[in-house]
Amino acid sequence: MRRSDFGAGELTLAACSPVQGAGAGKSPVAEFTLAADQSAEGLAAADLLFAQRSLPAGSNRAELSFTHAMHRLRIELSGDEQVLSVELRSRMKGSLELLTGGLTPADEFGWITPRRNADGSYEAVIFPQSVEAFRSDEGLLRITTSEREIIYKAPEQLDGAPLERFEAGKQLTLWGAEYDENGIISHVYFCDNNLGDQDANGAVISRYQIVYDADMSKGYTYMQPLYRPTARMTVMSVGAVDLRRDIWARKYPSVQPEK
Repeated sequence: MRRSDFGAGELTLAACSPVQGAGAGKSPVAEFTLAADQSAEGLAAADLLFAQRSLPAGSNRAELSFTHAMHRLRIELSGDEQVLSVELRSRMKGSLELLTGGLTPADEFGWITPRRNADGSYEAVIFPQSVEAFRSDEGLLRITTSEREIIYKAPEQLDGAPLERFEAGKQLTLWGAEYDENGIISHVYFCDNNLGDQDANGAVISRYQIVYDADMSKGYTYMQPLYRPTARMTVMSVGAVDLRRDIWARKYPSVQPEK
């Protein structure tokens, strides 16, 4: 692919993984179907990644930062009953706009077999979608034990906040970090617009602890809110973004950035 094939103006690049095919059109759309069996390879196949980047006029190179387009649900069970099976209900099919990353799930529901982790928890990937459909009698989780079948509906609240949607994996911009005596990051600061109702400016700077899993063979690192130590947000990737001060200098030559 040559830059000259697309003219000299600004371009928008987009990519996804796994690779999706589509027909012709100004905004190509691909159909995406979740794997019903995510107990092994199906989990990775369902974990759709998307990246988009604007390429300025005259520029011939761009670095793409991929984010998770789906919602990853982690299930932790407690109790004395022997668990025979765990199933998660979700919309199973949807359309992906390959230029924007927009996902539109269809109202075709099915049951997913999640992966069982070494710590006894379960994980599955589902479409970003409204939670309302999972408060019906069909529920969200179906757990079969040695004694009974249990249907769990989606809760009304999570961590004290209304639960309305299963959101896609988020990309956060870190505004600062703390280091321990060994030079390892121990805490990070980021701005979360989902907490905007707590601040007059529409955003809140949150301080989260960084937790490194004792079993590093899993490769998991977590962001953990200080107010709820049992909650964890898995860190999937960390990237650095060029400030591109050269662009700002051309646009505002009289402004000198602080050192």
